[in-house]
Amino acid sequence: MDWFVVNAREARWLDNERFGAYTRFEPEGTRFEQVGINISVLRPGQPMALYHAEEDQEDFLLLSGIATLLIEGEERKLKQWDFVHCPPWTEHIIVGAGDEPCVVLAVGGRLHEGVVYPVAELALRHGAGAREERRRGADGQQKLARRDDFVLVDALAPMIYAHSHLPGAINMPPSTVDTIRCARRMPDLATEIVVYCANPSCDDSVVTGQKLRELGYTNVRHYPGGKDEWKQLGLPLERAGKPFSAR
Repeated sequence: MDWFVVNAREARWLDNERFGAYTRFEPEGTRFEQVGINISVLRPGQPMALYHAEEDQEDFLLLSGIATLLIEGEERKLKQWDFVHCPPWTEHIIVGAGDEPCVVLAVGGRLHEGVVYPVAELALRHGAGAREERRRGADGQQKLARRDDFVLVDALAPMIYAHSHLPGAINMPPSTVDTIRCARRMPDLATEIVVYCANPSCDDSVVTGQKLRELGYTNVRHYPGGKDEWKQLGLPLERAGKPFSAR
């Protein structure tokens, strides 16, 4: 990627109903290799993401408005120009507060890929918590890429699965998890099962995983990055059993 200059107003902005509007400054289809940087606009009560800890340092500067910082089980208010430093593996998230949107500048390292989304009552009270712990890291991506001996489950809707899915995945949205179907495809309750959906904000994989555990499966895992992360890494997808290019 060559050097460039872009005004934040003219950069590519995305809007997520749950996690606010944001720009990452990266041209579409590209990704900064060493550092991630973005500006988020959060409405009151809206979190930037799920409460999490990352293997790399992250830092935040509140450019305008007020916000609530959830960090290592504690809660504190942030005002304009407050700076937050999160060393590696610091559990944290910022939630919009007050009566007006707030604007947050976020910068984070990208040397590693480890992320954990812990179950935290404080975060759940703010609508920013995972309902069960999820982990992401290079080991999990390598396991998927190698296609080790496990069952890969796509928890997205059938039409989305038919359009594209991770190689070798079977489709099992939450509404289709039943004893007969699972026993036919996975007769051994000790089978290692990896469930994914679109991205960390998608709950379909969580619900499918919970239902599988209720049926007695003892080795159910999540790939929280999901299909979006898989595509960002440039890894192949399938459609109707054939390779599919996301580009």
